[in-house]
Amino acid sequence: FVIGPIGPGEAVEQTFPVSHRGLSEIEFQVRPASSTDPATEIVLRLYLAGEVVREGIPLLTKASATGPIRWTFDPLLETPTGEFNLQVSVSPNAITSVLIPVALNDHLDGTLSTNSIATAGHIDLPLGFKRSLQSLQVPRALLDSPLRAVLLSGPIVLAGISLVATRRKS
Repeated sequence: FVIGPIGPGEAVEQTFPVSHRGLSEIEFQVRPASSTDPATEIVLRLYLAGEVVREGIPLLTKASATGPIRWTFDPLLETPTGEFNLQVSVSPNAITSVLIPVALNDHLDGTLSTNSIATAGHIDLPLGFKRSLQSLQVPRALLDSPLRAVLLSGPIVLAGISLVATRRKS
């Protein structure tokens, strides 16, 4: 299934929760509405709390339309909790339209809309995400992850074992 055709100046938006620090790539698919369409500029904006935090303008060509588009950007290192909004639009200067494949299995906890009109709740863009962290940022990101309780309990358990072993010797 696809959404479209999405014409010049029109947009598709997908919201999704902020789940981790260091988001640096979003992967999705867009294809020309016709196999004879020329290259088309796609305008990508990533919003957080209504503010644009990243923006990019990749060129959709016949060659790039055969696989996913990988939008890579500087990692979002200080990401607060909340919800991202990914906007995928066709440049207002374009002369062609695009089709955007969708998933029907509600794999994202968010809303998909076309030109500000929400779709059914089970329809989402099939997005892929990547994170990039430098070595000094890894411990901080781990503490922000669901593994936090395990990571923090490890030293406490080790201290308890040491205390019990010390008491048994005396």
